Amino acid sequence: MDQLIVAFIVLLVLGYWYWRQRQQGERGRWEAHENRPALLRQARLLMSEKPIRCRKPVPLHRRVDQVY
Repeated sequence: MDQLIVAFIVLLVLGYWYWRQRQQGERGRWEAHENRPALLRQARLLMSEKPIRCRKPVPLHRRVDQVY
């Protein structure tokens, strides 16, 4: 019974490791395809496809694409 539990835990750890490797690989391919400047690759995305609105100094209502 103990061996079965250990084997199950090992399979879970290996499955998680494999999943993380695939995620990182997909992100690397996306980064290479996106071809963004180095400054934007290091930046943190704050807002994406969100509406913004202000009244002063000029009334404005727009949807921003990406805010870093």
